[in-house]
Amino acid sequence: MNKNLYMACVGAFLLATLGCSDSNISGSSEDPNVLMAYGSSSSNVVNSSSSDEPTNLSSSSLAEPADLSSSSDIVYSSSSRRNPVLCKAAASAGEHVGGCAIMYDDLWHSESPKVNVTAYADDSSQFGSDAGKWFWETDSADGGKSVLEWPVELGNYYDANALDSVFGFCYGVCGTFRLDMGDLSYNPYVSVGFNVAGFDNEGKPKSVDVSNWGGICLEYKSDIAVAIVLDLGDSLNQKLGMALPVVVLSRSSGSARCFKWDDFKMPSWAKDVEYKISGEDAAKHVSRIFFNFQGKSETVGEFNIRSIGSNRW
Repeated sequence: MNKNLYMACVGAFLLATLGCSDSNISGSSEDPNVLMAYGSSSSNVVNSSSSDEPTNLSSSSLAEPADLSSSSDIVYSSSSRRNPVLCKAAASAGEHVGGCAIMYDDLWHSESPKVNVTAYADDSSQFGSDAGKWFWETDSADGGKSVLEWPVELGNYYDANALDSVFGFCYGVCGTFRLDMGDLSYNPYVSVGFNVAGFDNEGKPKSVDVSNWGGICLEYKSDIAVAIVLDLGDSLNQKLGMALPVVVLSRSSGSARCFKWDDFKMPSWAKDVEYKISGEDAAKHVSRIFFNFQGKSETVGEFNIRSIGSNRW
């Protein structure tokens, strides 16, 4: 399974989910860059509404997403800077509000420049440089012309591409995308994500065990479906035929979802791949986690990843 077919298959399922609505909110080990090494992001997107019309593709579709009815929803206020990402009927910790135990954004919120990937690590020395750092990518290296526009100018004293200003502007990671197929053989995309393990002293990406997170919670809004993908590093990615464990969330004007690691599944087109891996086993070898926004050409929309939490409780 090559990279192009992988992205085509991802796009097939995401397009099928574009017509799905989600719950509204009140108020408004090795080289992970191989899979998603699509060059630097661009910033020329114009605001517009995204199209909801799915496109039929000849390639096999991605595996069905986890059952969203089993995940937890919350309602948050658009004026709140800090928001919970998980509400469960019972838990061993957290603030009890209205009968729910509220678990806050224990991995990332907009006041933090990096994701707190070492929060529950038994040995934080296994994480390298840039662990928890955000990144973004587009399809430009393969001939796509998709662009990603940030709402404010990027950069700080140390890094011209730092997203600190974005975090402060929209209390999350937000942006506007214009998908343009260009010369691609699959549907165009942009993605944002964060390095989990970081890099060793030689600059090589690492993979680490984050199974003790229990899974992942995401508070988000998006005009199109979103795939959460576990990048396991080049060696394991290749062994899996690029069929990386994934869950797919439908478009939403604002929701919080929580998934256990075993909710992450290899896509359906991976049935002929000799080597298989469960989401639970994949969580022991994570290099990066990214959020993929993919659809048909000329799709334009917005997204905001408000916060990220573990699913320990």
